[in-house]
Amino acid sequence: FQHLTDIINPDQTYSAAEFVRDADLKILEIVNKGKIPVITSGAGLYIKALLYGLDDMPKANEPLRRELNAKSQEELYKIQRLFLSSRLQLALKLLLYSFSLLLVISKRQGVIDMPLLYLPYLSIAADTRVKI
Repeated sequence: FQHLTDIINPDQTYSAAEFVRDADLKILEIVNKGKIPVITSGAGLYIKALLYGLDDMPKANEPLRRELNAKSQEELYKIQRLFLSSRLQLALKLLLYSFSLLLVISKRQGVIDMPLLYLPYLSIAADTRVKI
């Protein structure tokens, strides 16, 4: 028999913690009948949560959720683009900064023998420059 399928509607939320609670009850029910439960399929996070537990997580931010639910798809897309763009820019700046430090260290240790004219300044923030 299959259990825990079609237990909520697609428009309802269902967390990994709720799955663990429901699965634990169903597993106990099956074991009490003298049978062996077999766990198959399911999302990786849910199976991992069932097998290894979950870290304590903060409750959902309901006011923020309501605010975001009130926005159109276009507004949400703009917010997402801005967020991803700023995160990507930061990641690229950190990558360039790390690479430039590697070049400087390699040059000082004699590992590379080339002029560092390519990167005379590296911008790591809008108002900060690091001379290399």
